[in-house]
Amino acid sequence: MRIKNYYLLLLTLISFTVSAQLYVGEGDLERKINFDKGDYTTVKTKTTVFVIDAFTVSEFDLMLKDVWKITPYIVVTGEDFNKNNSKYITEQNAIFKLTSTNTSGYSGFGYQTSHNYYLYYYYYPSDIKIKKGKLSYKDKGIAGIMLHGNGIKTYEMAKSGDFSDADELFYAYQLGYLKNNLRFINDAIESDKHIDGIENETNDGSLKELAQGTLYVPQCFKNDATILREYAAQDIREKTTEALKDYGYKYEFITDEVLEQKLLEGNEKFYYLNYTIIEPYRTMSIINSKTGESIYRYTKLQPYAFDRFLNDISKKIKRAK
Repeated sequence: MRIKNYYLLLLTLISFTVSAQLYVGEGDLERKINFDKGDYTTVKTKTTVFVIDAFTVSEFDLMLKDVWKITPYIVVTGEDFNKNNSKYITEQNAIFKLTSTNTSGYSGFGYQTSHNYYLYYYYYPSDIKIKKGKLSYKDKGIAGIMLHGNGIKTYEMAKSGDFSDADELFYAYQLGYLKNNLRFINDAIESDKHIDGIENETNDGSLKELAQGTLYVPQCFKNDATILREYAAQDIREKTTEALKDYGYKYEFITDEVLEQKLLEGNEKFYYLNYTIIEPYRTMSIINSKTGESIYRYTKLQPYAFDRFLNDISKKIKRAK
């Protein structure tokens, strides 16, 4: 499968992702490509094939029943899909599948670069042909959940084509995170809304609500030097707490396991922090646990911006109040 060039434009280097970064109907960071809104109409006429790795069909199907409404769907394993791809890659189907791709080029300093990218990719196939006994087709990208994990191990996994350990190696390839993200994608396509994952966004009504509630901060903000490299030379825990003082409102650290379970259960509405590095961009988001919507998203073209983000969030909430 070849992901189209326009979609590759958004797949710049991901250094770290707390949960995931979403793109729905937008595929170009430079705004040079206009997405064809007709594709939403087309994909709604198809059956979505969710190809899964690391989960059982029954547990994934149970999760989907709460969130996926725009098309009929089936859930199949990666092994089944790979063995019977001509059965699933048809004009009647759209595909959601974990995939990887590699891009190479040159940095601004003239150094050659090569990057691997991973995403749960939503597309529909067209121009399907059998050439010399092999299936070929073009894919039209609709949406993507960009993922990041252990660099060396994820590379080895992608190279082998076996994604059975994806839930252990990708930060956001968990049922709870996927439920939150797939609900958002479903709702965005249903309402013909296009989302660029780095575009600044503020929802004053939700920020006003957050001012009276609790912002959940993933535990990794305390101990992952990748997030706070500007503080790596000193005590990470102390510096993270110091930076969070700029936020000025109630927050609570939460483990990945507890956050993922709360998202999967879906019993309460809360807001959690997401920080993404997609070189050269740094994006801070606050996510609604019920809808997957970013009530705040702010992107800067500079490194080491964590404390600046928190200060900006605080100002936006104060203004919304």
